[in-house]
Amino acid sequence: MKTIPHEAQKWTMKIVSFLVLVIIVGALFGPLNTALANYAANETTFGPILQTIVPILVGVGVLLVGVGMFLGPSLYGSRKE
Repeated sequence: MKTIPHEAQKWTMKIVSFLVLVIIVGALFGPLNTALANYAANETTFGPILQTIVPILVGVGVLLVGVGMFLGPSLYGSRKE
């Protein structure tokens, strides 16, 4: 029986982890937008600002996690401890 090379296992885990992150964020994005819309209706000063900024920050955060997972070791060098 052949074993899967370590590098293939590492990339498979990265891809699966990123897909799980995207699925969880996607599932929670609807309730987040609903809550932000309700807050924007009640709070006239900061509500509309948060309604615009928070989804952008969530998207940027997910992209940064993806870039860090996939390009981080090649950009910063992998640490061998």
